[in-house]
This record gives sequence, C-alpha cells and structure tokens, in this order.
Amino acid sequence: MDDRTSKNLAYARELRKLKPDVRAAASESLMNILEGVSQFCLEHGFGKSEVEAALQRSLVSQARKNCKLQGREPNVSRLAVITGITRKRVKEIRLELDRQVGLSFLPAGKLVRLVDTWRTDSAFLDESGCPRALDFSGPRQGEFGALSRDAAGDIPPTALLRELERMGAVQKTDNHVELVSHELLAKRGDDDGLLAIRIAGDAIQDFLATINNNLSPDAQPMLERRVVAEFFSEKELEEFRIFAEGLTREFLEKLNQWILDRQASAEPETQTSDDAGRQARAGLGVYFFHNESTSEMVE
Repeated sequence: MDDRTSKNLAYARELRKLKPDVRAAASESLMNILEGVSQFCLEHGFGKSEVEAALQRSLVSQARKNCKLQGREPNVSRLAVITGITRKRVKEIRLELDRQVGLSFLPAGKLVRLVDTWRTDSAFLDESGCPRALDFSGPRQGEFGALSRDAAGDIPPTALLRELERMGAVQKTDNHVELVSHELLAKRGDDDGLLAIRIAGDAIQDFLATINNNLSPDAQPMLERRVVAEFFSEKELEEFRIFAEGLTREFLEKLNQWILDRQASAEPETQTSDDAGRQARAGLGVYFFHNESTSEMVE
C-alpha cells in the first residue's frame, strides 16, 4: 500500500468514526429519510438501478465539495475510498459532473420570486392591493417583462411565461398576463410535473442542509423549529390547518416584503468588490405535515 492510499484510508476511517449508539441513531434517522425518498421514487417510477446511480453521483459530488471546502481537490482514489464506490465508476461520475451532464432547467426559485413580487410590490398591484393584469406587448414584453427582469434577472420573459402557464399560475389574453394562482405548489398539476418536482427537490435540499448544519458541532446553528401535537381529532386537524396556513401566509408575506424593500434600496454602485463577493442564497421555509398517529409518541 503506497503512502497516498494509506492517507486516504485513514481519512475515510476518521470520517466514519462514530460511537456505536450515535451510529445506531444515525442509521435510524437515515431510514426515516429514506422512507420519504422511497415514496418519491415509487411515485415517479424510479427503480433500484436508477436510485443507485443517483446515490453514487450524489455521494461523489458531495464528497468532492467537502474536500474542496477543506482546500484540496480530491483525486479519484480519495473519492473512491471516502464513498466506497469503485475507482472506475468514480472516474465516470467525475467526467459527468465536469461536463454538467443532464438537462438545464429554469431555476424554480426565480419563478417563486416572480410570483411573490407580483403579489407584494405596489408597482404591480391595483388600487385594492391585488395583483393586476400586466401588459405583455412590445419588444421588451411590457410590464410583465419589467417584472421578470426585477425578479428573475436575465431569464427571458417568454420562458418564464411558458413555465407559469404550464403550472396554471397565469393566464395570457391578448396582450396581457393575469395572475390566477398565488402559489406554486409542489403538485402534479401541469403537463409533466417538471416545475413541481424541481420545487420539491429544492425544498428538501434546503431543509436537509439546515439539519446537517445543526448536527455539526462547529457550525453556527440555523433556525429550526417545529410545533407538534399528537392525537388531533379530524375536526381539530382541519381547524389547525386553516389557522396555521393563515398565520404562515401573513408571516411569509412580511418576510418577502422585507427582502423586496432591501433589494429596492440597494445601491450596487456603492458596493466594493469584497461586498459583491459575499453574496449568498438564504431564506426561510415552512411546511405542514400530517400522518396517522400511533400509540408511541414521536417526540
């Protein structure tokens, strides 16, 4: 065994060094996570071979990111040892990642931002405070084009319109676009469910990133709170759902307005090059869950 391989093995052993009780708890949590993943796979027709390929790709991608955060570009041997995947397969996956193999999708977050801006920015509201129909004429697509540039940057307004029409969020008549649904929910309401699936994937990734961060002893904790009650009656469950949705909608609208106010008051020309390099993606998500209760307390 050469020195490089020995160091790689030592590094991998250190990563996997967990106390038996901690490892058992982590294994149980992994099963809980995989139950949701398995349901997603079954719903969308993914079998074992496709899931295994996706898992291998994800393991290599994440291991590579972790090593880069530590200031080093990992070679194939190191990635193989860390992930337990063969060197041949790791090499194939690295080539795929470098070539960005796969379809290029419109960012779901920008569509959500566009709808939120339309609902809350006074420039796009009528006298009663409701989203108004926007003009879609001219070479720059009128008011809808202005909204698109404010919320989604350089993505063409026509591409945004097609996606929103696919989701049933907007309706185009003559030279105007009307917002007919205020929410882009992760549900299969469009032709092929592409946008809904991407929104769901983004939400799950963000949530797990927060969980992983908070499990790290060296990381700054992120906001992570839940309110849970057992044994709701059917009537109480519906009352709670309605109350929570109303409260959450108001709360998220305030957060969104806070973001919009700061974006509107930002002065890019006064930012230094260091400020421009410190940009980050952040947000706050809320979700409602409901499952059949058992005799055991979940928490």
